[in-house]
Formats: sequence, structure tokens, C-alpha cells
Amino acid sequence: FPSLKSNELFDFLNKTKYDICIQGGTGIINQKIISCFKIGILNFHPGDLPYYRGSSAPEWQLWEKKQIISTCHLVDLGIDSGPILEKKVLDVNYESYFALRASIYPRIASFVGDTIEKILRKISYKTEIGFIDQDNSKAKYRKYIGEKKISHLIKNFSN
Repeated sequence: FPSLKSNELFDFLNKTKYDICIQGGTGIINQKIISCFKIGILNFHPGDLPYYRGSSAPEWQLWEKKQIISTCHLVDLGIDSGPILEKKVLDVNYESYFALRASIYPRIASFVGDTIEKILRKISYKTEIGFIDQDNSKAKYRKYIGEKKISHLIKNFSN
């Protein structure tokens, strides 16, 4: 499809009637597309929401000496602001900054599989999936951390 805003995409999704979607690196999705899914669109954000919204979440968690946590949440019209389903501490590789970065998405992929299995079990047993609204008073939007801080993180692994 030419874009997330294309009528062709909307027509396709509206026709197929999917229950759920997994979003990955697409940017902001409009309400017209969000509403095409019975349950919604899941995002597996590489940050502990609501504390690490926006970009460079793994770097900010590392910078602040926190565990690298991924959050599964429903996509809404905000940035990483939708209701949370689940969080997972990622067992990342701390040998170097680059090893850590390279290990994040394979761990998230495993989190995706486990979460989808849980959702399917809940659907088959007709139980509540259990999304919880984020506490927006604790939300912190993060901008790109910047090359200077990334260089510092890289050097800290060397020491």
C-alpha cells in the first residue's frame, strides 16, 4: 500500500475484519486504520511505559541505569500512550553497547510470540484480555538521546 493513510489500505483492512494487528516501526497510525481491528493494534515498545515514551527508550533506560523493559500496549492516537497489556524485562546482551542494541529486537520478537499466545488463549476461553490505562502523570516523552550520550554509553562498556 502506498501509505498508512491510503484508501486502498483502509478498504483492504475493512474487508478482511482482522481482530488484532502488530505494529512495527510504522509511525503514527490514524483512527480510521486503528478502528479496523476488533481488539486493536499492538505495539511492543522497547521502553518501560509510561516512563520512557518516544524515541531512544533503550538508551535512556541504560543512561538512567534501569533494566531494559519492553511494554506491549494498544496503539492510540498518542505517542506510546495507549493502554498497557504487559511488560517484560528483556534479557539483553550487556557485553557491549552494540551487542545490547542487537539483542533487543530478537528478545522483543519472543515477547510478541508469548503475548499473542496468551491473547489467543484468553479469546478462546472468552476471558478479558486486561488492558490497563497508563498513568499519564508519570509519562515522560523522550527525544533522540543524541550522539554525545551514545558515545558515552559505548565508552562505558569499554571500561
